[in-house]
Amino acid sequence: MHRDLLLVRETHIHFGHVGAYKTYHILRDNYHFRNMYNRIKNSPNPVNYVKKAKGSTISTIPAEPKCTIPLDLMGLLPRGQLGMRYILTLVDIFSKHVRLYAIRRVNTDTIFHKLTHDYLPKHGPIKKILTDNGTQFTSSKWTEQLQFISLPTNEQTTDVNIIIELAKSRLQKRADQRNRIKDQKKKFPTYQMGQQVLVKEHKLSSGTDKEIHKFFLLYRGPYTISQVHENNTLIITDD
Repeated sequence: MHRDLLLVRETHIHFGHVGAYKTYHILRDNYHFRNMYNRIKNSPNPVNYVKKAKGSTISTIPAEPKCTIPLDLMGLLPRGQLGMRYILTLVDIFSKHVRLYAIRRVNTDTIFHKLTHDYLPKHGPIKKILTDNGTQFTSSKWTEQLQFISLPTNEQTTDVNIIIELAKSRLQKRADQRNRIKDQKKKFPTYQMGQQVLVKEHKLSSGTDKEIHKFFLLYRGPYTISQVHENNTLIITDD
């Protein structure tokens, strides 16, 4: 394999299978060869293999206006008038009608207020709203508010739900394994009624009283255990 193509291949793999455009911008700071971008784009390397392995996209073609309205957010942008830093966009896929709203914060309440107090009163009811998986659109509050006005939104397919549940179960399994390993290092003592114990001090140095914590006693007591409760909790008495 030619050295240039080998360099492109290694860069593509090292940076997480990025596309031709990103591969070109990564390499151009330190390397240069003739027709660099075109050779990266058309080279027989994993850049093209990744593109070929992806499934074909499905176009959403509504049958009438106000059928499907995609909603998206743009920002963080430079601060504008009244502190506006984001743009809320709504597009009618059928008519290509675009409506933009300048907003200060991206949260569920702000987006829903623009939708119900401006867009719907001015442009009429819509059949479906289309969003991404941003936190503003996946929260239970967003779902409840849309259900209140009887406005359906996009739902994840069964295949996606299966993948999400599988990922959650694997993450939970790994977390349980880490907890078991961590808990093995912790050995809690068992206490009995009538047993005497010491209580660790946590005094701090005081410049006002001219006291330094390293001269304090580490423990105080002994105390006698009068009751033993769950979760390693004790009631002690000072004899």
